[in-house]
Amino acid sequence: QMELLLSKSSSPLFLIASCEALRKFGIFEKVSEYISSIPNKITDLFSFLIDEWSVEYGKEFTEDVCGLIGISKDGLLENQINDLLRFKEERVQGEQGGFLYDSSFSRIYDSISSFSGSRGGGYFEILPRSAEVYYPR
Repeated sequence: QMELLLSKSSSPLFLIASCEALRKFGIFEKVSEYISSIPNKITDLFSFLIDEWSVEYGKEFTEDVCGLIGISKDGLLENQINDLLRFKEERVQGEQGGFLYDSSFSRIYDSISSFSGSRGGGYFEILPRSAEVYYPR
């Protein structure tokens, strides 16, 4: 299994992302099959991860969280992310009723924290190398 994973790429970012995906995968009997399904290119791997997060946390929620962090100039604090998500949810509730999201930032934090950086003061930002995946030019 290790040889299969290392044959895909030896990039440290690729290996970190792949290992994080494996850590969260959780079906021991299908690990080899899962490793085979991991894309070889880092940009494709992040798209693969975003698709997995979309299934787990909801597509719109995942896009909104990654989008907010990705477009912020200097990063965002966790409470700012929650406030922006709540603001959007309140606007939609007013128009449609019901809840927009089935998740909260604290749930997705564990999945994306390995690909983020923390500046002083607790600001949360996507690492520059992975930001292009969220918002390609």
